[in-house]
Amino acid sequence: MPYDTLRNLAYGTVLLPPTPPNLGTQLTLANGHGARFPTANFTISIWPFGVPADPTNTELARCTGRAGDVLTIQRQQEGTQLRTILAGDQVAQAMTARFITDLVADLKGYTDTLRTYVDQKDSENFNSLKTYIDAQDVAYANYGHIPRVYSAAAVTAAALNTDAYDMLNLFAQSVPLSMANTLGTPNEGQSMVLRVRDDGLGPHAITWSAQYMSALNGVALPANVPQFRLLHMAFRYNSAFGKWQMIAIVQD
Repeated sequence: MPYDTLRNLAYGTVLLPPTPPNLGTQLTLANGHGARFPTANFTISIWPFGVPADPTNTELARCTGRAGDVLTIQRQQEGTQLRTILAGDQVAQAMTARFITDLVADLKGYTDTLRTYVDQKDSENFNSLKTYIDAQDVAYANYGHIPRVYSAAAVTAAALNTDAYDMLNLFAQSVPLSMANTLGTPNEGQSMVLRVRDDGLGPHAITWSAQYMSALNGVALPANVPQFRLLHMAFRYNSAFGKWQMIAIVQD
C-alpha cells in the first residue's frame, strides 16, 4: 500500500481560497509555501488564522495534486465538516487516523503473511523430522523393542509413568512445562526420551524437579522450548543418585 510522504513543518497560509470557498477544490498558498509540502497524495488540515486547530474549526482535505503553490483537494475528509476557507487560513500536513489505520492494517497483513510462511516451513521441517524419527523408531523396533510412547499436544505438568512408557512426546507445547518426578519404579540404566516441540508462539519455559540432572559436562538442562524448535532429550536412570541423568540433547 502506498503511504503518504511526510515532510516536517509542512505549513502554509491561503493566498487565494477555493471558488466557492465552501465547495471549491483548488486553493493557492502564499508564495513559496507549496514547496514546503510533499508530493501528492497527502492529507491537510485547514483552519482559521490566529487560533489553534480543533474539531470545531478545522476541515481535513485530501491533496491529490500540487503544482507550485496550487493545491487540488478533496473536501470534507474523515468525518470533518465543510467550512468556508478564507485568505489567510492556515494549512498544514496532518498525520490523521486514516494514515495510522492504513499503516496498522498493512503491518497486520504483512505479519499474517509472514506467519503463514513460517508456519508452513515449520510444518514442513517438523514433518521431515518426524518422518526421520519414525523411521529410526521402526529400525529400533526391528531390534526387538518398540518404544512405548505417551503423546499429547501440550501439558502443564508431566509425570511420566516409566513402568508403562519409554517416551514422552509433546508435539505442540503452548504453555510452560513443569517436569515432575516420574511415576513407577525405574530400574538402573533404564532409558527415557523426552521430545518437545514448540507451538510457534514460544519460547515456553521448562522447570525440572530435583529428580532430573545433566550428565553432560557443562550442559545444563534446557530452561525453555525455543520458538519454532523441537527439543529431543535422552535420559538414563542412575539408581545410585536416584536421578534421571540427561545423556544427550538435540535441537532442530
